[in-house]
Formats: sequence, structure tokens, C-alpha cells
Amino acid sequence: MGYLPEMWRDFGVAVAGLAGALTGLLFVAVSIKSEALARSRSLTSRAAQTLVLFMTSAISAILMVAPQPGSALGAELLALAAVSGAALLVLDRRAGHDTASISSGHRRTR
Repeated sequence: MGYLPEMWRDFGVAVAGLAGALTGLLFVAVSIKSEALARSRSLTSRAAQTLVLFMTSAISAILMVAPQPGSALGAELLALAAVSGAALLVLDRRAGHDTASISSGHRRTR
């Protein structure tokens, strides 16, 4: 028995709906604290990382329920993981060090 997208349909719909709702809440939080985000490159990058994580789960849920061969799904999920991982790495580097944690004695090592 191979991969059957019908078996994953309810799960995919639930995950996509949840990711969409969380993305909406992220936009509300960003709009409420827009002045703080505009002043901080670190906060902007962290918010963007959160958006990437929510969108990754939404896209993977959509890919799971699409009728396609298992090998195509595997390739798409690997590509999504690579793109998401690269985006998260770039945004993490862009965020830099948190100056508040450095001044309080908690230094990050790389």
C-alpha cells in the first residue's frame, strides 16, 4: 500500500486552517507593534521567521492532500524544506545578536 492522499485529507485541511489562522494572528500582532518592529531589524527578522514557519506548514499540508505520486510529493517536500531552511538561516543571520541579552551577561557563541 503506497501513499494515499485521501487518508491525509482531513489532517491536511486542519493543518492548513491552523497555519492560516496563526498567520492572521501574526499579522495582527505585527500591525499592533509596527513602531517597535520598524525600529528593530532583529524583531522584523524574527517576525519574518515566524511567518516562514507558518507558511511552511500550510504549504506542506496543501502538498500532502494534492493527488500525486509519492515520489513527486517527496521531491516537493524536500524542496520546501530546503527553501524554508535557507530562508530561516538568512533571516537568523540578518537578525544578528540581541543587544539586550548581551548587556545582561548572556552572550551567544557561534
